Amino acid sequence: MTQRLQTDHDNAQAIAQGLATIPGIEIDPAVVETNMVFFNLAQNVEISPEHLIKTLRADYGLYMGGYGDRTLRAVTHYWIDRPQVERLVEAIRTILAAGG
Repeated sequence: MTQRLQTDHDNAQAIAQGLATIPGIEIDPAVVETNMVFFNLAQNVEISPEHLIKTLRADYGLYMGGYGDRTLRAVTHYWIDRPQVERLVEAIRTILAAGG
């Protein structure tokens, strides 16, 4: 699996770059160096991380974890491909735009 590790890192960077374009998301893509992407929901975002996580899972079949009060974590791995990365970013954009 080490041969494809760069793909995981590239996918994580794509998530970070995409999330950085969404109002209400706080992330610095420059700090994403591995396959783990940590980001925050801004204080003015009315939905909770838990709600975002549950909606991603229920409505989109996408899994993400919470990591603290307003922090979330996405992890790329062997089963995550670029279309799923794009789907995740667009799902988060849609959920936040709808206010939950």
